[in-house]
Amino acid sequence: MSARPSARNSDTRTRLLEAAMSEFIEAGYAGTDTNRIARRAGYAPQTFYRWFKDKAAVMAEVLAVWDEAEVAMWRAVIEDQHLTAAELAESCVDNVRPFLTFRLNLRAVLPQVPDIAARRTQGRRQLMQELAPLVAGHLEPEALGSLLVQIDQLGEAIARGDLADLGLSGTVAQQALARLIAQLRGG
Repeated sequence: MSARPSARNSDTRTRLLEAAMSEFIEAGYAGTDTNRIARRAGYAPQTFYRWFKDKAAVMAEVLAVWDEAEVAMWRAVIEDQHLTAAELAESCVDNVRPFLTFRLNLRAVLPQVPDIAARRTQGRRQLMQELAPLVAGHLEPEALGSLLVQIDQLGEAIARGDLADLGLSGTVAQQALARLIAQLRGG
């Protein structure tokens, strides 16, 4: 007889993951502690440790959820041709903005916490594997990886306001982002 998590247990875990993501977005990895995650989810601090070994373990799980969402988003970008590449570029930037603190803190944590770095690498590899069949006719793995990194970096730079800080409109960068997305889609 295998043990299945009850709906309540699953809800507890989900609430802890959602609280952790919110904490990491708002305070970053270094500014987040497990007690705050538990309290934000509506639980006593010891409840956290029934589900996760430590802060790094919950961060790795948050990354797993984020990776799943990223795969779904990129599949939709490639498969759904209803939006233009320019519209997708704008949407890409809009979707990055709420996660800027999380993304910046993630970069800082990767060299310091090997488990989180390994989880991030695993997520990126999974993304490449999932997308490879969708772009097999026009992109080799090296080109796919390069495009994904360029889209990610340029989208984040626009969302951060790097071009606006230079007194630029960002129009050229937005157009470049649209071209990268069009390449990803095979256009």
